[in-house]
Amino acid sequence: MPASPAGGEPPAASDGPHVRSDDPPIRPGSSAARWLVTTIVAAATASSLVLSAADEPAISPDNLRTHLSFLASDEMRGRANGSPELDRAAAYIADQFARAGLQPGGSDGWYQPFRLIAGLTVGEGNQLTISAGTTTAVFSLGTSYYPMSTTGEGSRRLDSLDLMFAGYGIVAPDKNYDDYEGLDVKGKAVLIFSHEPQEQDPGSRLNGTRPIPETTLRAKAAAARDRGARLRLERPRASNPECRPPNENGTSHPLTRGKPLC
Repeated sequence: MPASPAGGEPPAASDGPHVRSDDPPIRPGSSAARWLVTTIVAAATASSLVLSAADEPAISPDNLRTHLSFLASDEMRGRANGSPELDRAAAYIADQFARAGLQPGGSDGWYQPFRLIAGLTVGEGNQLTISAGTTTAVFSLGTSYYPMSTTGEGSRRLDSLDLMFAGYGIVAPDKNYDDYEGLDVKGKAVLIFSHEPQEQDPGSRLNGTRPIPETTLRAKAAAARDRGARLRLERPRASNPECRPPNENGTSHPLTRGKPLC
């Protein structure tokens, strides 16, 4: 249970407290995710979550099983960020640290507050249209395009953006590879392929058949944003047998079929 900054009794770790995400600083029970300040190393040096008496073994398998059974139980529902279950898990761990004789080191007792913006809400009327000359393609939400979020920029409407193709959208200086070299995408939309080139080639200079960090969704989004792009469109590679592109065979988006997005 989290100790109060004034050194008083920690609050009870029952159901998650009420949420007030707009009230900084974020305190235990807010909707933002929180990490306990005490590190695993510090915990290990002070008996590491052990609740047993001093004459018992330093690490009790039964105690560890008890903690894991609670934290990983169905009742905790995955401990998603911002959920009451995450608050309960944090309070539980803080209580174990206190019982083990550790001292809190956070700015708010056992907690170090920070804000986390996560998730995506698709607004009403969300649509995507691409025009070239006299040809216009209208994409269908959930079948031929699916919004994805990697930043916390909030709602925005983007009209009449110029569209540029930027290969795979990868910038990997240590591999001497830059899909944006020679391109000015500031204020524009960029269209890229998912994954990376030659990903099935063991001799690929990007790292053979092993993916590199620069191919992740977040890394590609950052590369486009850092160059001033306002929108990034990613086209799945149908050649990848492990995933399927949107609207394949006229069915729903691959995320709804349990297949990963390319």
